[in-house]
Amino acid sequence: MGTLNGWQRIGIVVSIIWFIGFGAFIWTDTVRQNVEFHGNSLRMCKSILDANNASLRYIGKQDERDKRQSANWAKYEKCQKDAEAFLDREMETAKSGIPLLLAIDVGTVLVGWFVVWMFVCITRWVRRGFALRGGKSSPEDIADSKNRAGHTACASCKFVNQRGQRLKASQTAPGSSLSTRRFTSLGLGDERTDAGVKRCLLYAQKRTSQKRENMSA
Repeated sequence: MGTLNGWQRIGIVVSIIWFIGFGAFIWTDTVRQNVEFHGNSLRMCKSILDANNASLRYIGKQDERDKRQSANWAKYEKCQKDAEAFLDREMETAKSGIPLLLAIDVGTVLVGWFVVWMFVCITRWVRRGFALRGGKSSPEDIADSKNRAGHTACASCKFVNQRGQRLKASQTAPGSSLSTRRFTSLGLGDERTDAGVKRCLLYAQKRTSQKRENMSA
């Protein structure tokens, strides 16, 4: 956890909140729908009972009316029991679907992380494009330039060393040119060649460090 930055920690907190909230919302909504359907079923049973009992007043015989009323109440009780059994079955089905609900919940979190990751990658890619158009270098370009600057400085110093060694060998040769003698007088063609190369390397390192600071600024 210590290596996570602020945005990553915010993402973890949001993911936990989403996982709990989304799962709780789906579960409570499923239970609410089942309870509402059960309530509607009970009200329908009561409406059927009232309608059947209302028609009894047109029956003249009391015995027949009582018999019909008892049958209506029996149908009402059966309707209630059917509604209760249906609710129990639906709740059991909902409970058996909890693993699927958790899998969907985790899937939504993963999809969210993927979308955010794609957005960050695309945003960085676009910003690098604008930075290059504006004359600024991306971190990768800066690192590449630093490496090229270091290699160029080393190559220059190696050239000076090789040039000095050749001049050292040719300075005693008959007919040496004036430019050779001038180059030798600078300390790059005689026994001071190593010291000259060291000075060249130090100067190259200093210039490379300055370039890196300017690129990083």
